[in-house]
Amino acid sequence: MPPRHPRSIPIHARKKVVLKLLQSGRTQKARAMLTEICALAPDDAQAWFLLGAANGCLGRLNDAVDASKRAVALRPDHAQAHYNLARALQQLGDLAAARLTYQTVVELDPTNA
Repeated sequence: MPPRHPRSIPIHARKKVVLKLLQSGRTQKARAMLTEICALAPDDAQAWFLLGAANGCLGRLNDAVDASKRAVALRPDHAQAHYNLARALQQLGDLAAARLTYQTVVELDPTNA
């Protein structure tokens, strides 16, 4: 049986590969896969969340903000996505926006206080 073309692999299976890549420190490869996943499944909040996290790890802070904003727009109750957004905003020096976003994190998940 010939190998499957990467585009024929289901999104959920690709995300499993991405998680393994992130866990093994292969963040750039994970980011590349996540960029493709987000293009194929633009309403997948988890994919945008992971892309934001990968971008943050790589120091691509503006990209981290963009992806994290997309994740929280799709899932406003996703505390960790808000946290990643706040962190990237803080690192970019947008302290007022970061503070507001951190407040949202605490509202969503008081254990983060």
